[in-house]
Amino acid sequence: MRPAIIQKQKAVNELKEKLAHSSGFVLTDHRGLTVKEITELRRRLRETNSEYHIVKNTLLQRALEGTNLASLRESLNGPTSVAFTSDPNMTVAKILLGFAKEFDKPAIKAGAFENKALTAKEVDAIANLPSKEVLIGRVLGGIQAPLTRLVNCLAAPMRGLLTVLKAASEKAG
Repeated sequence: MRPAIIQKQKAVNELKEKLAHSSGFVLTDHRGLTVKEITELRRRLRETNSEYHIVKNTLLQRALEGTNLASLRESLNGPTSVAFTSDPNMTVAKILLGFAKEFDKPAIKAGAFENKALTAKEVDAIANLPSKEVLIGRVLGGIQAPLTRLVNCLAAPMRGLLTVLKAASEKAG
């Protein structure tokens, strides 16, 4: 085999490995990003155990073959970069969206989370979700509020009785 073919097969195998070991990834169009900006983006992503790689579309297409993410092939046109993450909160989407707002690039093409293909709009929606802690807080607050009102309703007659008894004892005493 020619060395170029061996090198391409190795690259496809590395991409397959990254796809298999990541909880999700986001495809972006890195067109217009400078080396300095890509370095800054990689630094931000590294803080969340994520990686940002510029890939060849044909190699990524081959890596996606045989998976249920093959529908992402439609998004593989023009310059493509992939941000892989093992973060179950998909923080990579928030970082990419924040970076894109700050620098007007990279453009998000598509993504995947837990072996489900996502459109650019779905990646955007995931990026705009509140954190897990905030959602848990909201659920607990939603559960706690009716219980607090119930306790206040049940305690109101007792408070009224105590007020009447106190007034009566002050009047008598």
